[in-house]
Amino acid sequence: IHNSIKLLTISNLKDNHKNISFLLKVISEIIKIYPNITLDIYGEGSDKKMLLQIAKDLNLLNTHVFFKGKIDNNDISDVYIQYHAFILLSKFETFSIVTAEAILHGLPVIVSKCGGPEEYVIHGVNGYLVEINNLEQTIHAIQELISNYSNFKPELVKNTLIEKYSVEKVYKQFIELYDIEKSF
Repeated sequence: IHNSIKLLTISNLKDNHKNISFLLKVISEIIKIYPNITLDIYGEGSDKKMLLQIAKDLNLLNTHVFFKGKIDNNDISDVYIQYHAFILLSKFETFSIVTAEAILHGLPVIVSKCGGPEEYVIHGVNGYLVEINNLEQTIHAIQELISNYSNFKPELVKNTLIEKYSVEKVYKQFIELYDIEKSF
C-alpha cells in the first residue's frame, strides 16, 4: 500500500454537510507524510466550483485530488474495488449508505462521528471513527490505516456489517424491541 494509496469518497458536493473542504485540508497535510496518496471524489453538487478552487489553491487538483463527477449506480461496485479505503468526514449523516457500501465491498473506512456511521463502524476492525473537524485525529487515523492495512482483510471488513444486519440478527432485535413473544 505504501507505493500508492488510493482513497475514495462519494458524496453530494455540498460542503456545509459533507465537509469536503476539510477533507481537502486533511489531504494537503497527509501528503507531507505520504506523498503518494490520492483521493478520488465522486459526486456533484452546488459547491463543486468552490471545492475545485480550494483543491487548486492547495496544489492538490489533478495531482493528489481528482474530481470524478457523478457515478451511475450500476457502476458503483466497479468503483469501490479500485481503492484501498473510503473516507467521509461529514458534519452529519443519518446512516451513510456509501459508508456501508464501502464496508460491504471490503474497504476499511475513515468516517467522522456524525450521527450514523457510529452504529456500524468498529474502530480498528472495519475502519476508524474520528471527531468532526479534528485534523490531528483524522491524520492519525489515516496513518493507522496505512500502518495496519494488512489487518483489514476484505472478508473480515465485509462480515462486520453482514453479521450486524443479518436477517437473523435484525429479527432477534425486532422481537426484543417489541417484546412480541410476551404480547401473545
